[in-house]
Amino acid sequence: MADQQQYDDGEGPCLEAMSSGVVVNAGDDDALKRWERYRDHVREAGIHSILSVPLQGVDRRSVGALNLYSERPNAFAVADVHRAESCARDATRGLALWLRTASEAEVYEGVERAVITRALVEQAMGTLMAQHR
Repeated sequence: MADQQQYDDGEGPCLEAMSSGVVVNAGDDDALKRWERYRDHVREAGIHSILSVPLQGVDRRSVGALNLYSERPNAFAVADVHRAESCARDATRGLALWLRTASEAEVYEGVERAVITRALVEQAMGTLMAQHR
């Protein structure tokens, strides 16, 4: 739901990380104020920190972003950013290998499954966040 809001608004840390190729660590209201509509939405959802790490393909072009959310302000330290960057590199390598070896139908099915899985993960995150308020 937080990701979808960015796509709906056309702004947010994920989209900025994707377009700039630079990590976005937004840990407080000041960092989020540049995306006012998005900030209001995530605050209502109980999110206070967002870390968006670009997924860069072999040609160094962004192909997506890894997004992490926290209920705590300033939740992501430098060590967390490094771990997230490592995970993003691994995810990008796996995606690139799969795209090279998969047929068009397999790619379509995989993307479709990923969209469904993302929605389920977001629902589970919302449930966990509500339980831990």
